[in-house]
Amino acid sequence: MDAYGTTLPEDLLLLCASPKDPRNAPRNDTRLRQPSHFRLALAGGTLAELLAAGVAALERNRLVLLHPGPLGHPALDAAVTTLSGYAAPPRGARVRSCVNRLSRRAAEPYLQSLVDRGLAQRRVWKLLGLIPITQYTVTDRGAAAHKLAAALVTDAVDNPEADPRSLQLAALAHAVDLTRRLYPGPVANRRARQRLAALTRQDPVASAVHAAVRAAKDVQTGSG
Repeated sequence: MDAYGTTLPEDLLLLCASPKDPRNAPRNDTRLRQPSHFRLALAGGTLAELLAAGVAALERNRLVLLHPGPLGHPALDAAVTTLSGYAAPPRGARVRSCVNRLSRRAAEPYLQSLVDRGLAQRRVWKLLGLIPITQYTVTDRGAAAHKLAAALVTDAVDNPEADPRSLQLAALAHAVDLTRRLYPGPVANRRARQRLAALTRQDPVASAVHAAVRAAKDVQTGSG
């Protein structure tokens, strides 16, 4: 967890916002706008937290759940319960399969955690007076946490000796194309995008997320 006590999935959610910047008013947007298949990145972030906590281990391309925790975070404890039995030793389960398994309703507990700690706020309203819509926006404190998360990604891109957590955050963000918002343009920022792509390939969890996103897009295209 970082200075705001956020997990990797919560940092990924914070990166979905474009908080107020008086120098760039047209792009001000405090909404947490999740890109397509973002739930897979959140699931990957959850796996990364389990690995960092020593609750799980990687053996080649398989994840093995070592013990049941608890870890003190509702979403992480729920993830351990979900994987219990499925990724039990000695064989465990494929990392990509674990990503898909944890991706169901992956966002809700982390969004609630951000709200509970004053980093985000929830607004419920009805579209056309009929369809309920739930919208999350970052608070001023959440905007500061967003800047810290974005700085961690920048450090991962620019610093060969970046902290492992920064590298993992950057790789997971790139796996679901979230970094396009930080490094836009087809020509500009090419070096940064190449670095991010390399980080994603090198990280087994982020690589599994990227493969799962690609597969989900292929299914979506085929069914269309």
